[in-house]
Amino acid sequence: MADKAKERIGLPIYGRIREDIFKRLPDGREVLLERRPWRRNKIVDSAGQLLAGLLANYVGFTGGILYHAIGQGNAGWGVSPPDPGDGDTTLYDEVFRKQPATIVFVQEVEGQADSGTYDTIVDAARTEADDYWNGMMITVTAGTNAGLSRLIKDFQNSSGTITVDEPFPAPIDSSSEYEIDEPVTVPPFTDKIEVKTVFSFGDGPDGFDMREQGLFGGTATATLDSGIMINALRHPPMYKDHTIKIVRYIQLDFVRTT
Repeated sequence: MADKAKERIGLPIYGRIREDIFKRLPDGREVLLERRPWRRNKIVDSAGQLLAGLLANYVGFTGGILYHAIGQGNAGWGVSPPDPGDGDTTLYDEVFRKQPATIVFVQEVEGQADSGTYDTIVDAARTEADDYWNGMMITVTAGTNAGLSRLIKDFQNSSGTITVDEPFPAPIDSSSEYEIDEPVTVPPFTDKIEVKTVFSFGDGPDGFDMREQGLFGGTATATLDSGIMINALRHPPMYKDHTIKIVRYIQLDFVRTT
């Protein structure tokens, strides 16, 4: 028999992920190689078990999101790996895991550009103080440069100018809509969190192709494959050794649908 309550209303989890990839040069300097755009990642069925256990105050759970794991997957996947299954509870071949650096509540602040350049977005409707948005991530959601994210390095109130750390491929214009992920000091709480994990230069095996990642909680420990899996992503091979640092951001948005 169908569950009528589930038919009437749902509270799904929307997940997305992106990463910044850095390389350490022989002289010790770090350079940003690539800032990858946001993309969807699968929330697996066992995430519901974790939520149920936390809501029931189950004493066997240590916490919610406890570890961020990476794996080498299957070399046979090539550049187009199959999606993880809804019922997956572990990665295909986990090789390393680390506790997140931060888990913060965020809210989306939306805007429409009046104009801009390769590295600025001008929005006269912005009223925040100078430097308010510094250090936050801005993503163009529609129009010119849609889908691309940049780090804000300066904001000037007098002109509503947001300056980013890396030029866009095309100048921002009045078609560009954007959102800024603003960390929120709680309470009050929002229904969206961002998990940041830094897989630094010495983390993991020194030289392997990363093809998968996932978050684990509940009973998760530093032991590989332990705990309850929350989400999973497979992707084309990404080489990682002691010269590469990968900073991964995962957002989980609890969205009500009717």
